[in-house]
Amino acid sequence: MRAFGREGREARRREHCRLAELFAGWVRAEPYYSIAAPVTMAVVCFRFEPSGLSEKACDLVNERIVEAVNAAGDAYLTHTTLRGRRTMRIGVGNVRTTERHLEHAWRRIREEGARLSPIEE
Repeated sequence: MRAFGREGREARRREHCRLAELFAGWVRAEPYYSIAAPVTMAVVCFRFEPSGLSEKACDLVNERIVEAVNAAGDAYLTHTTLRGRRTMRIGVGNVRTTERHLEHAWRRIREEGARLSPIEE
């Protein structure tokens, strides 16, 4: 509160929500990916669901994408279970997060998804 003041904190919150909506738009535009829950505040829950994989196999691939991205150390995701399905989650909350950071994370997620699952392009 001291560093930003009320107006500064509100501006950061609005920017984080904008970045989350931007990320959600990228997810919606990409084949095999879907938004798994309404985007609230600055958290996006999404799934990788390539055709031809069972839901159980998709769950496993989603978990492995999170593990691989996190293991690289240049982006951080979490996972959760929504309606019985494993779901990836990204939250925007660091004051230094920019579009560039989210672009990088999205690129890494797609790379890992393609690596971990046979997708016909």
